[in-house]
This record gives sequence, C-alpha cells and structure tokens, in this order.
Amino acid sequence: MNLPNNINESIEEFQKNDIENDLDYKMLLQQKQQLEKLKSDKLEVYNRLEQLYKDLQHSQNYNELLRFIEKNGTKLQDTLTLEGQQNRSQSKLLDVEIEWEKYGVNLAEYILEDEELLALYHSGLL
Repeated sequence: MNLPNNINESIEEFQKNDIENDLDYKMLLQQKQQLEKLKSDKLEVYNRLEQLYKDLQHSQNYNELLRFIEKNGTKLQDTLTLEGQQNRSQSKLLDVEIEWEKYGVNLAEYILEDEELLALYHSGLL
C-alpha cells in the first residue's frame, strides 16, 4: 500500500513497541476488567431474580405469598434494595496495590534530605 511517509513511520514505530507497555492497551485492559465485573454482577442479580421468581410462582394465595416473603426476606432485600447492591459491590472490591514510589516523591524522605526544608518543617512553616 502506498501511504504517506509519516503514516508509515507511525506504523513502524507502533509495531516496534511492546503492546504491554502501551498506555492505550493498559486502559483497554482495565476497562475490560471493569466491564467483566459489571457483567458478572448483573448476571448474579439476574440469577437471584430468576430463582426468586421460580419460588414465587409456587405461591397460589395470599398466605403462601406472605410465607414466601417471610422466608425469603433477606434474599429479597439483598437483591432488590440499594443497600443490598452496595453490600454486593463492596464485598467484591479488588485489592489494588499501587506502587506510589513510581508516581511521585516521598515527601518525608525529601524533607529529611534537605536541611533547609527540615528547618522550615521544624519551625512550622512547611
């Protein structure tokens, strides 16, 4: 294909770089993980609702409906309320460890290394 030189250079540069080091690729992976988690959460709620509906179908009168509600009260609350949704989402939080040293300066070490900054710190000016 005949492409302008700047496009060919961009393509060659892109192909030289390792894809795992590409920021766009990392962002897409993160988005994929978030969407997969959302999908699994939605599927879990769907399965709960489906099971509740199957159990509810066996209720033929008002008394059986009341017994169903009493028996499945916590399951209904966990499935249908905002608090239940928050409990489900908090229980599945990912343990993320961030290496902050890669992204910034440790201020305590920085101040300790510089005598002037340390003096300012001790005098309350920093």
